[in-house]
Amino acid sequence: MGQLEVLYAQRKSSFLASCELTDSWAVLVSDKPTLAWLGMKNASEVFLSIDGEELSIRRIQQGREVPGRPIGLVGSVGAELANMLVNARQGVVNCRSNALAVRRKKDRLEVEFLSRAAAATRQAYESLSHTTEVCSEFQFASELEGHFLRQGGTGRAYETSVATGTKSDRIWSEPTLTVQMFAGGHSVIDGAAEYCGYKADCSLTVGLSPDNELMRAAGVAAGILGKVVELIRDGDRESSRLVEVCNESLRSNGFSDLPHALGHGLGLDLHEYPFIGRNSSHILTAGDVFMIEPAVYIQGVGGVRLESMFRLDSDGELVTLIDSQNLSQCFSDPFHG
Repeated sequence: MGQLEVLYAQRKSSFLASCELTDSWAVLVSDKPTLAWLGMKNASEVFLSIDGEELSIRRIQQGREVPGRPIGLVGSVGAELANMLVNARQGVVNCRSNALAVRRKKDRLEVEFLSRAAAATRQAYESLSHTTEVCSEFQFASELEGHFLRQGGTGRAYETSVATGTKSDRIWSEPTLTVQMFAGGHSVIDGAAEYCGYKADCSLTVGLSPDNELMRAAGVAAGILGKVVELIRDGDRESSRLVEVCNESLRSNGFSDLPHALGHGLGLDLHEYPFIGRNSSHILTAGDVFMIEPAVYIQGVGGVRLESMFRLDSDGELVTLIDSQNLSQCFSDPFHG
């Protein structure tokens, strides 16, 4: 299920942050007060109630309202969404674009939460890099997620993926008890912490030896990451342009185009604005928090991926929150060997 973006208008409410609903549509079902049907939560229907200038969340289960603490949507964001729904009155309203644009504008506290999630992620990987004994993928993933909490995170941002050897030729792979890490093969690890619901994002490639046939691919991925970062620092921030540079580099080295987006924004959801994809019209701007993930996948052989996290501060300067290349080097040195 997707998370309904209109609920994130009040981003600091833990209730709203955790509401996983069915889609991104609000169906207005009455007029006075206006009720917008938002979706389902724990077998109850969730409504946004607009009564005059007051907004609240109401939950209805089997025809009865579920009692609970009233939650108001306040401030300019709440007023903006209220006006949008009240003006529409009845019918179907697509709230996705409006709310995603609102969520893209991170305030100071949100930036702090994302920075803490990033710090917990970095420190968790650094802690584990000192003990690279042979272990199962599942054991490593469990240890990593435990370290997210030990390093100050409040949980994992998403289910950790660990792909060793030929398993790494795909975008995501479930960690297993039978496949061993640090036993001569390389692994792609995709896991990150969250802090108070705000999610970091990170992928590393570890364990590559000089004779591994993916060493060249690792060098290409590292080169793309460096080139994209340089473009952003120099002010070249059109999403489609960044993807074009990535794919041109892949093709010139004999690899296929990137099969997924080059990057995306981060926040309460793992995929927020801006979207950095081939068909995206987004331009990176001050205040954005996002990740960049160049990768190479060779079917039947394996893959490499580097996923780093950044933010553009209020002056438009690029700040690195997670450097996946340096973290990979904590385990081994495939990129500067």
